[in-house]
Amino acid sequence: MSIKLVPKEDSLFPKEYSEMKIGDLLNLDGVDVVKKGDKIKLKRTTGQDILTLEYNKFQEGEAESVTLTKVKKGRKKKDLTELAKKMYKDGKTQAEIADYIDATQPYVSKLLKS
Repeated sequence: MSIKLVPKEDSLFPKEYSEMKIGDLLNLDGVDVVKKGDKIKLKRTTGQDILTLEYNKFQEGEAESVTLTKVKKGRKKKDLTELAKKMYKDGKTQAEIADYIDATQPYVSKLLKS
């Protein structure tokens, strides 16, 4: 793929990653790649953050989306609860939230109930 991401000035995603081509991201050490249907997810855990790039293609290429997510490691339960609830409200499943925050789906379920 030759998609290049162009970050906004106030982007939370690290500039050194957001300016790379997806092919370059795939070649980084420690990048987990999951392909499911028309969705590709790249996930990398650094010392402080969990970085996720998700590429979706919809309806035979009529629309595409790229989502960049950066979650700080070592966040307090209160912060994770707020984040999980916001992500759930935005349409993410419990399994997707768990993947983003590096937790289990049952733990996310507990967060959403609190």
